[in-house]
Amino acid sequence: MSRLDLLVFGATGFSGKIVVENIIRICRDPQYSDLTWGLAGRSLEKLQAVLQELKDADTELSEIPLVEADVTDPGSLLAMAGRARVLLNCTGPYSVLGAPVVKACIAARTHYVDITAELHLRWRGAGRGVLVIPACGFGSVPAALGLLHLEHTFQGTLHSADCYTALDIAKRLLFPGPGKTLVHYGTWASLVHELKNYREYSRLKRETFPENIYEPALEAKR
Repeated sequence: MSRLDLLVFGATGFSGKIVVENIIRICRDPQYSDLTWGLAGRSLEKLQAVLQELKDADTELSEIPLVEADVTDPGSLLAMAGRARVLLNCTGPYSVLGAPVVKACIAARTHYVDITAELHLRWRGAGRGVLVIPACGFGSVPAALGLLHLEHTFQGTLHSADCYTALDIAKRLLFPGPGKTLVHYGTWASLVHELKNYREYSRLKRETFPENIYEPALEAKR
């Protein structure tokens, strides 16, 4: 059986559905029309419901492969990983649920990508030609793309850059009332684990980016 180009694990969750919506949009571009992709999650019934919810007159989704897998079942994770060239993991919190999926991908020689914003995570053990790339979501991609653009267009040597993010949130969402939440469970759980592991994140940051890394930029300003 040939592997899919891309498999989305956790496609029934809040973030997973958004990812699937964007894959559908991208595949409408003739350049990516031959991309093969599928959905994975704990419940085939819920996966089918996602496709039913997202279908429209311009997109045929009935033949999209669905894969049942549970993060508590290593065998199902290995079988899932073996179905694709790249696995996009949308299941969080990654502090709790991420490692088994990474392990399965390495064993199946499948490239791994996730959308975590849990800064203390730094997946180890990739090998055998397998790429393990975390944090490809809102927490890093916009800033990284902005920095790349700045590097390419800056007239001179770029030593450092400050990044600012503004969120346009409707007032009705700030005080949502009963049954209406601004932050869904996965994001909240990830935030709790991030705060719990903040000391580890600080240690890794000092290890990865020594305190004197910005000294040349500071000297240039004097």
